[in-house]
Amino acid sequence: RAIDNLKQKAVSNLKRAAELSNYDSKVTVRLLRAYHKMNQPEQGINLFETKIPASRQEPPVMLAYARLLAQRGDTQAAARVYCVALQAGGFGSFEFMTQVAALAYQSLGKEAAVQVFEQPPADVRLEQARQHILALLYQANNEFEQTMAQNQKLLDTATDDKEKVSILLRMGIAHTEMSKDFAAAKALYEQALEINPDSLMALNNLAFLLTDQLDQPSLAVPYAQRAANLSRSPAVVDTLGWAYLRLGRYREAIAQLTMARQEDVSYLPVAYHLGEAYRREGQFENAVELFNEVLRAPEISLDADYRRMAQEGLAKAESRSQD
Repeated sequence: RAIDNLKQKAVSNLKRAAELSNYDSKVTVRLLRAYHKMNQPEQGINLFETKIPASRQEPPVMLAYARLLAQRGDTQAAARVYCVALQAGGFGSFEFMTQVAALAYQSLGKEAAVQVFEQPPADVRLEQARQHILALLYQANNEFEQTMAQNQKLLDTATDDKEKVSILLRMGIAHTEMSKDFAAAKALYEQALEINPDSLMALNNLAFLLTDQLDQPSLAVPYAQRAANLSRSPAVVDTLGWAYLRLGRYREAIAQLTMARQEDVSYLPVAYHLGEAYRREGQFENAVELFNEVLRAPEISLDADYRRMAQEGLAKAESRSQD
């Protein structure tokens, strides 16, 4: 009872903060998410529909509203708002498009989401948004043929370069993760880079693909270096460090991976790769410490392949093997 009262007070405080901020997007999203967590969709829906000015109904706010509609059971209305939010946000952001589709998938359910987005919208202006979301839902369901056909259809009609790059990235990821056709994935990333040579995701994905799947780290390094010049995020710097490691340039790998680890000590791929670089360099104590750190991580936060590789690396480090 006391906990419920505290939660209600927190919601009331968020509501007041939203009012005082004239429904600032970040504050409003937090408020609508609170209504969702409290299982009070009616209150959140009513707030959106009666209090929030149209000028403040930005895409992140619309996404939170759509999730409340889905929670209430208004599947069709929720799907429409997801399309409106994507239309407003544009089709050029891979990250935003993925976020929209993920929310639709989670809030509507695996089967219902596909079924509702397979139907043309009443408002024809939302058709392109619907098709993008549908392509991502097929991909989330590991339906490779439908994913590729839907994305190809979108690619054939796209006129905006950012939209084309986003579609090509999705197709490259589908080949990498589903069909395992790494040559096809490589060609798609290269096509994306022909359109936008500074596409961070295309550069990083291509570099990692060349290093990890196609065993061509020497070809990967220039792409990885370009990506690292654009972003020093751990995932990007990790790719460069991994390429150096695969080439036997262990000191350069250690330098890059150490910098990536300083940015985010919880990013486990960096910990594994740095451990492997230390092992290959002959710094076995450091390697053992890092491999053990990876293996102590909860299973939910670590890919099974990394756990297996860390176990193998630990055994080699403990036996002082650099092979």
